[in-house]
Amino acid sequence: MNINNDESYKKNINVKINEKEADSYIKNNEYKKAEILLLKNVKEKTSSENTYHLLIKIYRARADYNNLIKIVNLAIKYSDKKKFKDLKKFIVLNKMLKDIFNI
Repeated sequence: MNINNDESYKKNINVKINEKEADSYIKNNEYKKAEILLLKNVKEKTSSENTYHLLIKIYRARADYNNLIKIVNLAIKYSDKKKFKDLKKFIVLNKMLKDIFNI
């Protein structure tokens, strides 16, 4: 195993560990702790969809649409673009409807 593969392997393991720990925090409504862990993954430009899904869950729970859109944009950039592009359209439309109808 060469150094690049070894570093990539360690990076992927750390991403999965952060996701698992963050998921536990989310289940206990400890959103800030979860967010900190997941943003470490984003900083590493992870392609793991789970990282982005967990952050989306946090930002939806907080009704933090600015960060929600930012994280969806990063998900589009670093992972399955099609899936997250459709999600972005839904989020933007949902936010617009809430603003219009004060829901």
